[in-house]
Amino acid sequence: SMIETRVVGSSGWSRLGIGAATLVFALAVVLSWTSNRRLEALLDRLDARTLDESSNVLDYLMAQQGKQLTSTVAVLSEDARVRAMILTPTFDRATALDLLSDLKATSGASVVAILDNGGTVRAVVGAQEMDQLDLGTSSLVRNALDRPSAQLWAFGDKVGVLSATPVRLDNQ
Repeated sequence: SMIETRVVGSSGWSRLGIGAATLVFALAVVLSWTSNRRLEALLDRLDARTLDESSNVLDYLMAQQGKQLTSTVAVLSEDARVRAMILTPTFDRATALDLLSDLKATSGASVVAILDNGGTVRAVVGAQEMDQLDLGTSSLVRNALDRPSAQLWAFGDKVGVLSATPVRLDNQ
């Protein structure tokens, strides 16, 4: 009878232990799930904040680079060699390419080009894919007619800031 009591008591404690273990396990699963959801929400907020900050930094850097490049292009447009080329009645592509190579080297720009009055690239150094490209309808060239302009552009696998300014001769 004593053995039976132990078996019955032992069986009762086993059931109680299994029930308690099941309850603790279920509670652990719920707490783990809740913690995981909270952690994911926190990480999502951090990711969004990081992306916003990165976007702001990129915007700032692009604006700074645009200002610097616009200033450089404005100075290059005043170069006597550029003005002499514009005054020449015929366009000499070899001379233009030599001049653009010099301007590219001295300015540190990665691409330098000369466009005609209609906005078509007549000569370019640093981005052959732009050769003979019609940029006349682009907002970059249209804005540059009023004042030096800069914009972010993508060409194939390259992204960069392009700047344009007219070469004015006697207010033309």
